Amino acid sequence: MKRKNKILFLLFVLIVQISFVILPTLAQTDKDIQEIIISLENFFVDFSLCDFDSLMSKISARYHGVSFEGNEIDYTKFKTITKANIDGLSKKYIENSITNLQILKSYIQNDEVTVLVQYSWKRFNLETAQDESIEPKNLFSLVKENGSWKITVWKIRIGEKKE
Repeated sequence: MKRKNKILFLLFVLIVQISFVILPTLAQTDKDIQEIIISLENFFVDFSLCDFDSLMSKISARYHGVSFEGNEIDYTKFKTITKANIDGLSKKYIENSITNLQILKSYIQNDEVTVLVQYSWKRFNLETAQDESIEPKNLFSLVKENGSWKITVWKIRIGEKKE
């Protein structure tokens, strides 16, 4: 009986120790996820409003990626491409609306995170005079810089058009 009590006591101590390590980490992760959602929502609001300067304030100077053509992109090249895309977007579409942002998967390690997100993007195409709706999935990597989450990678995976 004494041996059983000792084993139960050791299990209790082990559980308490694990809780002190895991629970603060889980709380921090939840806080980070909420901050990341807000950062990405703000990014998409800027994108839908074609607000280039505000959008770029959410991009890290450490940005790196690959273009649709397979070429390496750094912050400067991303800025140039994004400016051209925003200008084209503002001429082709009106009534841009990005809603229902969902984080499908996330991986957080220290001050870096990778998230797979899905959202609804509705817009009116001036060329076709029709409403369009897509639900793309994008992969983002973000880092925490000066207390704010900044995008270092943005991989676009276009969703299917909805009728």
